[in-house]
Amino acid sequence: MPNRGFQSSVDLTMNFGLGQNALIDSLVIVWNDDKKQVIKTPKVDQLLVLDYQKANQIFKFITPVISTQFTDITNQTLDFQHIENDYVDYNRDILLRQKYSTEGPALAIGDVNGDGLDDAYIGGSQEHPKFLYIQQKNGKMLPAKTEAFNRDNYLEIVDAIFFDADNDKDLDLYVVTGSNEYDPDAPQLRDRLYMNDGKGKGNYMVQTSKQTGFFTKGQVRKMRVINGLGGKKEVVLIMDLIINIPDKEAPFFLELLKKFDFVKVKQTENAQVLEGLESSLKQMKSMREGKLRKPSISELFYNE
Repeated sequence: MPNRGFQSSVDLTMNFGLGQNALIDSLVIVWNDDKKQVIKTPKVDQLLVLDYQKANQIFKFITPVISTQFTDITNQTLDFQHIENDYVDYNRDILLRQKYSTEGPALAIGDVNGDGLDDAYIGGSQEHPKFLYIQQKNGKMLPAKTEAFNRDNYLEIVDAIFFDADNDKDLDLYVVTGSNEYDPDAPQLRDRLYMNDGKGKGNYMVQTSKQTGFFTKGQVRKMRVINGLGGKKEVVLIMDLIINIPDKEAPFFLELLKKFDFVKVKQTENAQVLEGLESSLKQMKSMREGKLRKPSISELFYNE
């Protein structure tokens, strides 16, 4: 390409400098179809005209072997491959700047069976398995047979977190379902709370209270569990997309858990989100008292 821009061009003739060398051994020319031409001991300070018809060899690219600082130990630890279901976001919301149906897989780390080793929950895409991997003493991660997860394979899991929801000193699991593949009130958008049975084997049961499972009508960008006022555990969700509203940043949702119920108490006038907002006890107090300035929090959920 001789052109660099408007009213700018370069000479098509290629020039090679030899530095302190008076001559060269050979000149190798590789054409676009990998044919190779070799010119032995060409004279310097001359113009060479290349002829494709004289390229009668095939050039073989050799990838150099580069030593790395990392070793692939996948087969020694965790055997998992994420598979995404086939869905085109733009067929539904043509003004999206990116796909929101491929945010997974969700990953949560915690010691679910109390053996001092970190275990892992990996939430898959719609119609694909969700796995709980139990770490062995040799470092191998083996999948646990959890019927509650198998029944929820139809969900799209976008986030997950381990925490002790019922204060029985074992880790329960809260998973956030999402994606813009569904209608706003579709059952696939109801979050799940899985309770550890406390028997030390990492067995989980889904909490079946009719109030359990907040409808996440969008894509969760951040999720935290914090100790709030009065020692209550609080699940904080920061949203990024409202379904059927193209490319709109959604509200910041705050949920507090008490007996696994969700109570909505207030909605402010402005639904604009402060990018990267992190909740704190001081901010929560201001939320409840309605003292936050605009742009402020869209909806606030807490338990009495």
